[in-house]
Amino acid sequence: MQPDGSLAYKQRYFHLHLPDAATGSGADGMTVDANGTLYVTTSLGLQFCDQAGRANGIISKPQNTWLSNAVFGGAGFSELYVTCGDKVYKRKTKQKGVLSYQAPIKPRAPGL
Repeated sequence: MQPDGSLAYKQRYFHLHLPDAATGSGADGMTVDANGTLYVTTSLGLQFCDQAGRANGIISKPQNTWLSNAVFGGAGFSELYVTCGDKVYKRKTKQKGVLSYQAPIKPRAPGL
């Protein structure tokens, strides 16, 4: 950090896929699981990235409108909820979400 609060030596970290001819991903809502995987709502769908910053996949949007938020909840904190337009969708996962107010977790080391 510079004395004025700006960052030195900054670099892009997560790579998100873009639609053809797009200049931005449309990233909006984000959440993370206990393994350190980042889930980001984008114009292509829900993209998930590993700790090394690589996009590992995209879950298609349930309808052709904007995905705006993502969060883990439900039983065992293993259901992934996304908002799309005026609806809320959920998907059961094998991952567990984390709560920001709980003690920090230490995910496994990332595979490079």
